[in-house]
Amino acid sequence: MTTLIPKYYPGFTNSVNRPFNEKLQEVVSVKDFGAVGDGVASDDVAVQKAIDYMYANNICTLYFPDGTYYFNQPVTILFDGVPALNSFRFIGTSTACMGSASNPGPLYSGSTITGKTGITSMFIFSKTDLTVGNGYAFECSNISFISGLGIGPLSAFVNYVGGYPARPFVIKNCYFWGFSKAIVSDITTSGLSTGICQVTIRENNFISGDYALYAKGQNAILDLDFSNNCSEGGARIFTDTGALGGSFRITDNLMEGQADAIVLNVGLGAGEIARNYFELNTGYLIYVVASAPSALNLGPNYITNCSGAKVFVGNLYLTTTQNLEDFGVKLFMDGLTISSIQNAGTLYTTDGCSVNLSLPYVPMLTSVTPGTLTTGAWYPNGGSSQVTPIGTCNVETITASSSVYPAYTFASGDWIVVMTIARRVSGSGGLYVGIYSNTGAFCGNSGTTASIGNAAIGEWVFVMRVVQVTAASAASYRVRWAVQSGTVCDIASTYVYRISTPTANVTPIYYCLPNF
Repeated sequence: MTTLIPKYYPGFTNSVNRPFNEKLQEVVSVKDFGAVGDGVASDDVAVQKAIDYMYANNICTLYFPDGTYYFNQPVTILFDGVPALNSFRFIGTSTACMGSASNPGPLYSGSTITGKTGITSMFIFSKTDLTVGNGYAFECSNISFISGLGIGPLSAFVNYVGGYPARPFVIKNCYFWGFSKAIVSDITTSGLSTGICQVTIRENNFISGDYALYAKGQNAILDLDFSNNCSEGGARIFTDTGALGGSFRITDNLMEGQADAIVLNVGLGAGEIARNYFELNTGYLIYVVASAPSALNLGPNYITNCSGAKVFVGNLYLTTTQNLEDFGVKLFMDGLTISSIQNAGTLYTTDGCSVNLSLPYVPMLTSVTPGTLTTGAWYPNGGSSQVTPIGTCNVETITASSSVYPAYTFASGDWIVVMTIARRVSGSGGLYVGIYSNTGAFCGNSGTTASIGNAAIGEWVFVMRVVQVTAASAASYRVRWAVQSGTVCDIASTYVYRISTPTANVTPIYYCLPNF
């Protein structure tokens, strides 16, 4: 019979907080099952035996005493059944020690795990049949994981379990060096949704490598708290389309030396990215796009030596009070809604022009600095006169295209700004703007607006689209709104103006909002 040493690990607390018997307090040491920890002998078989013993005996905690444990192959935890205790905790003696891109730090200080080049992961959470849902709880603390920039394991942890969220999933006070993807949740092969939930990744060091956190599959990560970490030299955060859901907060981290530091593709969620320290970052500091109505509270973040980097948000409601241009960073957003901007500075559209946000809420037809609305006009739609949030005006219901607005004198290359308020009557598609010549040929189409598809049926939202005239016309151009197939919208009076020969990312788009 294996002796459990220590039976009660000093300082242990039951953070899973479940009312099981005293086996929650029992601790298995990997050295009780033959692990050597000299950095040379292969310890994965011994660790696998320890985990299998724990699972069979409802023991929660696995202890890694001082030493460097070498894995020749991944250690796999199969969650096939639902034992009385479906929970694991790894504990060690390391701190989240600092290293550098070329030096992982002291390998023989505390509890360290390393392994053979090219193995999928040090630890894999899986099932014999991935199409059967199951869940578990997991926590890891005070262990150093060393890979080595292409000469060690690809990951430290990989989760393949889906169907029921594994909760909580906690990794804290650990050190990760040189991984392709340090922590992964990939549930794409199971055909199930929901992977790990209540994901807390705190007070760790991620040094070098490529990704600190990586997720694929619908809701592969739910409710993420990534905070108080040091992430340097390429250790980025990435979630694939729909892989992040629920609440999320990425706060109080040091993010240094990454290209595309935070890339989140959200299914449905609300989150905060604030109080992070960005230094020497390129590409996207922050990229957040949602596939369902979501919200983001952005900043303030501290940014230095990141001139030329970008922030991009799409299909969500954005709240920010930070002028990113103060740090040489441009804010891009795909579409605007009236409640989405509480920002100072400048917003850049995907079309290459910019929106001056120094006065976010400007009364209708009021001059805005540093210029005035002198090149545009309001045009009534067809339809009938109705009371709207901007007063009594014509409202037209469209199922394909709106009435044609009066002819304009445009030139090829001009940018056209078109604004209205609109409400969705039915369907889930977007609203867009088309420009065409006197012969009926299209000379520019905008993208669809996320705001219409996200709004509730009957809810008025502010819509602005920017379109470039792409071809010459023998006479004047015409402008009209249109909706995607299957969608019906009401649109109110529309304001249209042009910017001739703008300088990309320099010429501001002046806009006026109605008095709500």
